[in-house]
Amino acid sequence: SFPLFFLCLLFDSLFSLYLLRLSFFSLSSSSVQIDWTSTMSAEPENLNDNRRRRIIVDEDFDADAVIFNHITGILRALQQMKEKAALDGQKNEATITSLTSEMKERFDALKSKLEKEMESFAKGMLRSSKEKVKYMLSEHEKATAEKIAQLEESLKKNKQDDKLSILKKSLDSFLGNALDEGFPLDDNDE
Repeated sequence: SFPLFFLCLLFDSLFSLYLLRLSFFSLSSSSVQIDWTSTMSAEPENLNDNRRRRIIVDEDFDADAVIFNHITGILRALQQMKEKAALDGQKNEATITSLTSEMKERFDALKSKLEKEMESFAKGMLRSSKEKVKYMLSEHEKATAEKIAQLEESLKKNKQDDKLSILKKSLDSFLGNALDEGFPLDDNDE
């Protein structure tokens, strides 16, 4: 908006200077006097004198030099605007670069923080799973030890039962032979 205003002002000035130059070239090279008066007014002649404008063009007047000076001034203003825009562009570029580096630093910091948290979480999960495995193994060992103890006890009982059975059979066979030979059996044994 600001440079656009200056460009409009520039073109307006150039157009005015162009029209002024055309009007000067249409006049002769000798001194000319142009009067403009208000034709619409019905006022007396002495009041019209205040409204009159005169443009006197001398032979020494150089319209090209005036126009050149104006154009040079306009070009200087445009050059200053261009330099200011370039400086603003450099400032914007520096700002963008600094913001980019700052955002990259923040991203890298966040990335490293997340990696550390993930590593910590993985270690915690590993530790937790190891503890769970140890707990499950100890529970399995306890259950197995109990089963082994029960089986050993059952085996001992079976062995004792077998020994008793053998003893009983032995006794029965011995006592059976004794009965055959005339030894009475006690009623308490059976």
